[in-house]
Amino acid sequence: MKNFGVTVLFLSLLGSGCATQATIKATTNVHAQNKTDFERAQKYYDLSMLSEAEVLFKKVLKNTPELDEAALRLGNIYVRTGQLEAAVLYYRQCTTKNPNNYRCWNNLSLVRVKQAIATLEDGQKSFNQGSVEQENLIKLHDQLVIAVSGN
Repeated sequence: MKNFGVTVLFLSLLGSGCATQATIKATTNVHAQNKTDFERAQKYYDLSMLSEAEVLFKKVLKNTPELDEAALRLGNIYVRTGQLEAAVLYYRQCTTKNPNNYRCWNNLSLVRVKQAIATLEDGQKSFNQGSVEQENLIKLHDQLVIAVSGN
């Protein structure tokens, strides 16, 4: 149950850190077909048709590697589908292409926090119930969750 609350919190924070409206301005210097593909991908994304959006965003990114918005959206798709390592790769790609894109840094940080929380939860299972080691991991987990939730 503790994990559910963290997931809800994480998704709400991620949602606030990324725009859901198409950022067409970012595609103004892009070939017309790429712009159309980006717009179609964004529509799929907005409708939660993530597989379709993923294919098109990857196509756009292949044809226009400098387009950090496509990398950002791919990262978001991978977070929403629970593929955190893939999300990290695309957020890192986004921060490399545009180090001034706040949303890429924000979302990358949130994914890393989610990974840290999951790591602590996995680690707790490795130790005997009530052991000092397990209790220490639980305390660290709880402190991290509190820090992220702002409580």
